[in-house]
Amino acid sequence: MLHLAISCLAAIVILMLPGWLAVRAIGTRPVVATMLAPAVSIALYGVLGTAYALVGIPSGPLTLFAAPTALLAVVALVCLRVRGARREDAPAGAHARAVPGRAIPVAKRAFTVAGRDISWLTLAAIVAVAVGIVTCCTVFLPSLGDPEAFSQNYDNAFHLSRVRTFMDTGVFSSLAGGFYPSAWHCLVALIGTSTAASVPLAVNASLVTIEGVAYPLSMVALLAALFPDRPKRVVLGALACTAIAYFPWRIMLFGPLYPNVLSFSLMPAVVGLFVVMVQRETERAARIRAAVLFVVGGVSLAIAQPNGVFSAGVFLIPFCLYAAGTYARAAWRGRAGVLVAIAAALAVGAAIAAIWVGLLHVPFFDAIVTYPRDTPLNVEDACRWALHFSYVIQRPQYMAGWLVVFGSLFLLLERRRRWIVFGYGLTALLFVISISVGGRLREVFTGFWYNDYHRMAAAASVFAIVPLAVALDYVVSAIFFVFRKISHDAAGRITRPAGVVAGVLICAVLTFMYVLNSNPVSFLPDERRSYAYDAVMYEMRDMYGIGENGETGPLEQEERDFLDRVVDEVGTEAMIVNQPYDGSVFGYAIDDLNLLFKQYNPMDDEASTTVRLRGLAVAGSPSVQEAFEELDAAYVLQLDQGRGPADMNEDGSFYLSGYGKEGWCGINRIEDGTPGFTVVLSEGDMRLYRVEGVDVAPEDAA
Repeated sequence: MLHLAISCLAAIVILMLPGWLAVRAIGTRPVVATMLAPAVSIALYGVLGTAYALVGIPSGPLTLFAAPTALLAVVALVCLRVRGARREDAPAGAHARAVPGRAIPVAKRAFTVAGRDISWLTLAAIVAVAVGIVTCCTVFLPSLGDPEAFSQNYDNAFHLSRVRTFMDTGVFSSLAGGFYPSAWHCLVALIGTSTAASVPLAVNASLVTIEGVAYPLSMVALLAALFPDRPKRVVLGALACTAIAYFPWRIMLFGPLYPNVLSFSLMPAVVGLFVVMVQRETERAARIRAAVLFVVGGVSLAIAQPNGVFSAGVFLIPFCLYAAGTYARAAWRGRAGVLVAIAAALAVGAAIAAIWVGLLHVPFFDAIVTYPRDTPLNVEDACRWALHFSYVIQRPQYMAGWLVVFGSLFLLLERRRRWIVFGYGLTALLFVISISVGGRLREVFTGFWYNDYHRMAAAASVFAIVPLAVALDYVVSAIFFVFRKISHDAAGRITRPAGVVAGVLICAVLTFMYVLNSNPVSFLPDERRSYAYDAVMYEMRDMYGIGENGETGPLEQEERDFLDRVVDEVGTEAMIVNQPYDGSVFGYAIDDLNLLFKQYNPMDDEASTTVRLRGLAVAGSPSVQEAFEELDAAYVLQLDQGRGPADMNEDGSFYLSGYGKEGWCGINRIEDGTPGFTVVLSEGDMRLYRVEGVDVAPEDAA
């Protein structure tokens, strides 16, 4: 655990420091810079990593972190000194016009510690990070078992191999091997190369940092943008930022969708920047800063996972309509102003629809939009699951569900913020469509998310925190209102004793709500208990091999030990033909073995296809020999040799999703005594064969 702790601390510095310096350089307060730093850092790493690859500069701790950070530190220092000098040289009172007439409540002092004022916003940021870290320590880390544990699901073979490729080659580019948004891979590779951590350890450190620090801070940024005059909501929202079990923990079990976890974690801050940029009350200087940071944040979402951009856009559609009407209403008075406002909102809505339809017809999105998915629910069940956050966990959180409903109803009473309800409602509606409606209708509305209800559930979970925070604000305010009525002074303020009692009661109520939301308390009927976190942890423990089933996936510990022997025997340069579905697919990521198949889905080039289908005929087929020679393949690796129904050992451990044995018979059917293959290592059903009669480069033959 010590190496994980060190890697987590390094990951926090890597994720926070460059972005913090950049945001401070443009004149933003330290606490705001802290909340926006992860989005800026991710954009920096993603863009620089790709740019370096294009000009032949290797990426690593020095070029991607140290050099940019040092440069940004100098720029930030110069900018801060220049602004300080301008304030000192300005005539007395000259700065008054640049300062708002009254401070935004969320920026006001909440309390003082050691002579230093702590604002409500700073308090919210501290609370959010504390809650995020505690949740990581109580949900995620205990489910790992081993700090180097990793998911052996389909997508993770690609993710881990891509991270290893970044670390080995110094090419941290989203364009490497074809376009794939790789900001998360870049972050993990940077953590790994900076701390000498293994790929799985670097992955786990990145997840702790993203979900324990970046996501809570991002949520505070959104809440502060939406409720600058209601600091209680910001603090209570920070307290509840991890209240929905589905995000981030359950989404990490599907795929896993690590790039989406990063994108959705940064998404609230980017949405908050857009709100600040567009709303009429924002001053010119703040609007410019918000616009610059919004563009940078949009880049970070796009290179982390582009559907984060679409998720943010869906939530903001009602705000855009509201803002258009507000600007039009301000420019026109009387009845004409109402008509112009409606026309402006309709025009913006039509423009958004036109952009959406236009993107649907972009060839790049064809395969994404038409991606096939099942529809396991009917519409009625999907609506019910969305209301109490069962989603695909199938375990409700009734307390969070009721709070979100109440918060939404309260928001409908607040004229300027009604759009939030419709924004959240749209994300929940898209979840319902994605999980219960098939055909072209689903493709039109949820195609940009691969028609994936897991992603839609995650987006809805993120934005549900906003009405949940509003509901908590009303609960707290109601308690204070009652006690102020019971005991107040001549000025109508609550007396100190009553305030203390109210505070204690509020803490008790919030604790009780947390317990009901997070734990299956025994005094409730079984069908009304919240099993969401229990279900998530149960699935996570199974995935990482410490659960009741005790299965980690296709690569078991004895097979990992065998891979270590393979490294000792042939090194990391020799090309090895492998059967990826027996678990060896992870040998590249964890042992740096030079495997032919580094992900589950195979390449479709002629040589590798020939080896997959006809490899066992190498002794008597010149064309097969040529294929091995073209690939420089000197060895063949099997971890589950046998003749079971899957053409592997039926008692072995292998991954069957997407597997077809007819596509691997040239590897599966090699056995001791097959002409052209000599046993190098043998243990149980595990084999390493040397390919004989094939002319490969000396270094590849070890």
